[in-house]
Amino acid sequence: MAVVILQPHGLGDHIFCISLAHQIADRKEIIWPVLDHFLPGLRFAYPQINWVRVGSLGRQVEEFKRIGFVRGHTIVPIRWADQLTKVIYKDCMRSKYDLYGLDWNTWNHFTFKRNHDKEAQLFSDILKLQLDEPFRLINRRFTSLESKSVEIPDSKEMRNIEMQSIEGFSLFDWSKVISRATEIHTVGTSINYIIELLSIQAENVVLYKRLPDENNYHNYDYILKRHKYIYT
Repeated sequence: MAVVILQPHGLGDHIFCISLAHQIADRKEIIWPVLDHFLPGLRFAYPQINWVRVGSLGRQVEEFKRIGFVRGHTIVPIRWADQLTKVIYKDCMRSKYDLYGLDWNTWNHFTFKRNHDKEAQLFSDILKLQLDEPFRLINRRFTSLESKSVEIPDSKEMRNIEMQSIEGFSLFDWSKVISRATEIHTVGTSINYIIELLSIQAENVVLYKRLPDENNYHNYDYILKRHKYIYT
């Protein structure tokens, strides 16, 4: 028997729920269907989990919308946790833990495995950054397919590095860039969960609303505790 986690979208949701998955599985195998483009990064970052392609387990399993068992697997339907717990959207993230009576504050008890070779390659060879070089890291795009973006100003005082999808590199491979940035300006998205797990040089993180989808930060600002955040 295995535990199947139903949360196919949202890299931030995956990171946030790693601890949840391990607590529920209690040493059983964890099978987690996700979107194809997330697979390489997640498989390296969290090798203890069996990451599979969305759809590979079939609709009967992956569209199961309640706590229960299918084909001998324990189904963990956190994709629909806010509906199952009947909470407002503001509590959609913590509801994934609340559904099982677990403390959501334990989400950051599991960090990810870092690929230091890829981090160094991205930092030095691709972005051509120097260790002592000040730069503003900018992340404008959001959604699982990076299909939406917001306006974030460039810096006139230092080099601007805009985050982008680069073949062969995952979001996790940006960890060195994130850690060494002089300033970080980002829309609220999965990078926030990476930032919370890292030590960073930036004095604060400037956050931008996911406009026009959201006009506040209420559904995740309570999770961001490790660093100083400026909400624009």
